[in-house]
Amino acid sequence: YIYRGERLPYPEGVLGLEIFGFIMIAIIEPCRLALASQGNKTETVTPLAWSLALSLPLFGAHTYYVRYQTFVLRLDQILNIFSICFLGIEFLLSVITGLVFWQNRRA
Repeated sequence: YIYRGERLPYPEGVLGLEIFGFIMIAIIEPCRLALASQGNKTETVTPLAWSLALSLPLFGAHTYYVRYQTFVLRLDQILNIFSICFLGIEFLLSVITGLVFWQNRRA
């Protein structure tokens, strides 16, 4: 973002919002991964559900950085598309795992 701020003509205040969004991703992602790991290790549904809930804003953020960011670099597109793919895979696996844990708890 230093390169962008120096080299690209950002509208007033937009660069700060994009940096804030990036910082929020950097805060939410480790929390989501820790919750998913905890839910998987303890075989409980609640942390997995919270992990799934945190995945939704991350999908939105990565989509923003692929499509709607003021200046989208090719590297941004590639990295965010990989992130969206991994998030999708993790989301599906968490849903399946949560359903298995839910059924085992009821049995």
